[in-house]
Amino acid sequence: MNTQHLKFAVEIAKIGSITEAANALYMSQPQLSKLILDMERSLGFPIFKRSARGVVPTSKGEKFLAHARNILEQVDIIEHLYRPDDENISRLDAAVPRASYIADTFYAYLSRVRFDRSVKVDFRETNSRRIIKNVASGDNTIGIVRFNTCYENYFMQFIEEKDLNSRLLYEFDCKMLMSKKHPLVQENYIDDRAAEQFTEVNYGDLTIPLLPVSKMTEIMTKLEKRKSISVYDRQSQYEILSRYHDCYSLCSPVEPEMLSRYDLVQRDCRVSDNHCKDVLIYRRGYGFSEDDKRFIQLLESKIEMLKTL
Repeated sequence: MNTQHLKFAVEIAKIGSITEAANALYMSQPQLSKLILDMERSLGFPIFKRSARGVVPTSKGEKFLAHARNILEQVDIIEHLYRPDDENISRLDAAVPRASYIADTFYAYLSRVRFDRSVKVDFRETNSRRIIKNVASGDNTIGIVRFNTCYENYFMQFIEEKDLNSRLLYEFDCKMLMSKKHPLVQENYIDDRAAEQFTEVNYGDLTIPLLPVSKMTEIMTKLEKRKSISVYDRQSQYEILSRYHDCYSLCSPVEPEMLSRYDLVQRDCRVSDNHCKDVLIYRRGYGFSEDDKRFIQLLESKIEMLKTL
């Protein structure tokens, strides 16, 4: 539960209708209803009584809402204390996959920020399910979801269920990232059989969606054959690849500058299920801020550059 959820509950109480509150908050009614039900489960009591005429707070709900309004007022006071008089604030609130081209775009965005004015930036690198949940709940305003195209139906359905808009940003075949001293560095054709002799460095919080048993068995069999090291940040990934020459990673295309920094190379590969998409997501009705637009424009320019490599 966060302050955004408190705002949702207070808005419902003010309007007296979940459906009308959802419209005011640019959300779907099912999405808002589920968020309130989740809050009620975590609290252990109902906040609202539901009826055909709308909703009214329960006795415990009234007390909860009183505390919620007080918390929101205090937060607003604190924000106003540190808010510049001219309201010229740089804001970016994004959840993204761990990808060097996205991180580099973020640094380019920061280079255009006026640090002599107020800056409020929240940039989270995490897995695709968490990104979708963060944007749906209001923890982040925009997100970039990465998925292998064999999981596309699952993720696009999940995005739709959360009542989010989506737009394709980047479609690519993963590259095999490795040290210049890797045994496969001179190979022109790298397939599953060649790759499984070496250790893959991957991210330990990636999620595999529920699939038909036959497909899940096939995927798990392939994963069992592969030797792997799981990490949770790009820095560790690059350091391992740089220091241990029998390791590799599958990732989106990497810029020459980053390859040079860690003495790495990237190679085309033809391992199975290697085609991926990066998709921009945001809540229905959300209007991009100027900072959102700047970040997305920089991102699209970066992607066009990567396509030329």
